[in-house]
Amino acid sequence: MNKQIFFSYAWADSAVAMRIYNDLIRSNLSVWRDQINGCPNVDFQEEFLKKIKECDIFMLLDSKNYRIHSKWCSMEIEYFFECQKTNPNKELIVCLIDENGEWRQDTEKQDLFHKVNNKKYFDFFQKGLYDNEKVYNKSINDICKFLGASYTSWNVLPYEKDFEEELAQYKNKIDDIDRDTLLKDYEIIRQRWLQRAQNIESRIENLIADCEMLQVNAIFPYLILGIIQSSNLENIEWVANGAKCTNNNEIDKNRWKKCNETYLEITKRFPNDPRGYRGLAATEFYLDNIAHALSLYEKTLLLIDKKEKFKHSESLPDILQNQGLIYLILNNYTMALEKYKDAFDIMKSKNVLNSEIFLKLELCCQFFKKDKERISIINEGIGLFFNDAELRIREGNYYVDNNDINKAVKCYSKAYQFERTLRTLFALLKCYQCLGYFNEFQIYTKEIPFLIPQTDEDYYYLGYIYHILDDKIKAQENYKKSNNYSVEYTIY
Repeated sequence: MNKQIFFSYAWADSAVAMRIYNDLIRSNLSVWRDQINGCPNVDFQEEFLKKIKECDIFMLLDSKNYRIHSKWCSMEIEYFFECQKTNPNKELIVCLIDENGEWRQDTEKQDLFHKVNNKKYFDFFQKGLYDNEKVYNKSINDICKFLGASYTSWNVLPYEKDFEEELAQYKNKIDDIDRDTLLKDYEIIRQRWLQRAQNIESRIENLIADCEMLQVNAIFPYLILGIIQSSNLENIEWVANGAKCTNNNEIDKNRWKKCNETYLEITKRFPNDPRGYRGLAATEFYLDNIAHALSLYEKTLLLIDKKEKFKHSESLPDILQNQGLIYLILNNYTMALEKYKDAFDIMKSKNVLNSEIFLKLELCCQFFKKDKERISIINEGIGLFFNDAELRIREGNYYVDNNDINKAVKCYSKAYQFERTLRTLFALLKCYQCLGYFNEFQIYTKEIPFLIPQTDEDYYYLGYIYHILDDKIKAQENYKKSNNYSVEYTIY
């Protein structure tokens, strides 16, 4: 049974709220939001209070509008905290849609929003553009993953224009009526996809059958089928252990096999198109055929180089990063570094750098003990992504490795300012303990009750914190809850 989500937002933020809401619904999550624009009446007030009391999760879109201009929102969050006192299992999810700043420390409402400020948030904001596609897709994907759902944005599918261009090649072989029928079939698929319909695969198969009947050899419907098959794989936990990736869900593994068969068919029908090989490589990775996945990515790169007319060069950085990831799993840091550098150069030339590529490069430099290059990469990343907590943590780790704990603690403090997590709190406490700063140590231990563990990683670091505090019982309890926490890898 899906957890019930109460969606709380200010009406002034309706644009981004409706986008998030629709994507959560499309991801098969149970979300309730108010439908009334303006001042709600008494009956509605009773309804929303009832929904807050019944919900398992309270999702809040944190913004200046929410805190400063909406008394109604303050009432909602206040009532949620009251309900949480009698039902501590109720969860709070915070989505930040304004730039983190002084408005989050408003003294007038500090008591009300203290728990919100100390909560790890999903960040939809970057340099003034909350609807930046990469930022949005990462955050909505992270939320869905946290809630045990699967998210795939519609815009990752081939564009309708791609299908139109393919059909244009058959201008003298099919008439306008057949062409329009095929495009109409696609439009129905699109609508069914947005509604998260159950029979969407059969509709795509019908489109493929119609194309075959008209002797139209189009890759477009096959690509949609493969992408949607992979997007329907929910609750997947892939854990990398050395060179082995294991899947705990045999049903999902069988679905990956089905998806694999679709991409294999694409490579047979369209042997010169790199998209089929890229999809096949991803499925082979998730089926634990890592070496084969690596060779398929290499095949994809060769086809992109040869086919200049193909508009696939934008996928080069992702493919190179996927290869880098596989080399990391295989402990081949030399090749991993080479692939990540190639990806970095392309992304930099196209002005599409993200923090993740800096983190991967730093990891490789750390392995080779290239200290100058390592700190240079970290500094460049921080220069571009000033508020990125993970880069600040890596900076702190660098100074710890070089025995400069004073500088390390400043980096961890910055990271904790941007994102309050148990992992960062552990790093701070460890530094203060090493430095003998017992006042600061005591101050930060008071943060522990406000950082509720939500993931295996959180329990893992909470166990470490209690270990520092010499509470072996609580340390062991949290270690057990971490389910042998390990690194998860994702293919792009």
